[in-house]
Amino acid sequence: MRIGGVIAALCAVSTLWGNLSNSKELAANTEVIEISDDNFEKNVTQSNMPVILEVYATWCGACKSMEPTFQDLSVQYKDSARFVKVNYDESPEIVQKYNVTRLPTFLFIQPGQKKPAMKTVGGMSRADFETQINQFLGKPGKK
Repeated sequence: MRIGGVIAALCAVSTLWGNLSNSKELAANTEVIEISDDNFEKNVTQSNMPVILEVYATWCGACKSMEPTFQDLSVQYKDSARFVKVNYDESPEIVQKYNVTRLPTFLFIQPGQKKPAMKTVGGMSRADFETQINQFLGKPGKK
């Protein structure tokens, strides 16, 4: 019985280690910038590139499900747009400024603008998110 307990514990540690390794790998392969109220102007309204801003929370299930897609698309569109994210609970000024009441909220902001050109709320498929991005960037959609 003790051997079974030890094996179960080792399996749990192995799984946890694998998940940590995968999340580090995922974090290394992203162009997403984490911002806050303090550096919002510099990274968003003063950006020379279009900005796609995700307002998320660590406790939000839809936010967690969108994270891999957001990160992957940040790499795919790195030459066309800046991808930034802001924590809902830690940046009340941004949340209030953009009237964020549901999560995740995606704001699409053109260079030099303070008002978003587009706003999307909730989780969506990768294809739908790409359609939104292409519309924002004025690119034709995939066929």
